[in-house]
Amino acid sequence: MVNRSRSDLIQGARDSAITLSQQLNDAGRYEDAVTLMTQARDSGLITVDEEERFHQQAIVRLNHRNMQQLIGSDPWGGGAGKIGNCSGIP
Repeated sequence: MVNRSRSDLIQGARDSAITLSQQLNDAGRYEDAVTLMTQARDSGLITVDEEERFHQQAIVRLNHRNMQQLIGSDPWGGGAGKIGNCSGIP
């Protein structure tokens, strides 16, 4: 019974660390998210491979968010459909 409770606590701490890291990344607090995952790895909640995978997932989400903002901001004034033609020449 004690081992089960301990493993439940460890799993809960692991899940909380992962969820909080994702929330920090989504809020733009990337350094805090990296620090949290490093602490989770150092305490044995996640493996080095998992830490790397979470880091890569955060980069993909950030790149996707940045691309959506770029498309939405229409930096070249040609609409999202003309984003590949920066010069405006047909």
